[in-house]
Amino acid sequence: MDTTLLKQEFPEYLSTLWWQPFKKLAKDGDNQLVFHTSDQKGVYLITVQGFAENGQPFYGEKTIRVEE
Repeated sequence: MDTTLLKQEFPEYLSTLWWQPFKKLAKDGDNQLVFHTSDQKGVYLITVQGFAENGQPFYGEKTIRVEE
């Protein structure tokens, strides 16, 4: 995220918080995804899906709440 966007004086209302269609994750390690949230308060659904090294598909969901 461009740091100039974080210093805006007006709210930014985003429906998609972060999108990266090709992200390789470490097999043995801590995989963290960092993103800027929307200025719109509410509950957001995080969806992660892809394929493991052996070709097996995986899918996961988690919700987060943006309060301020």
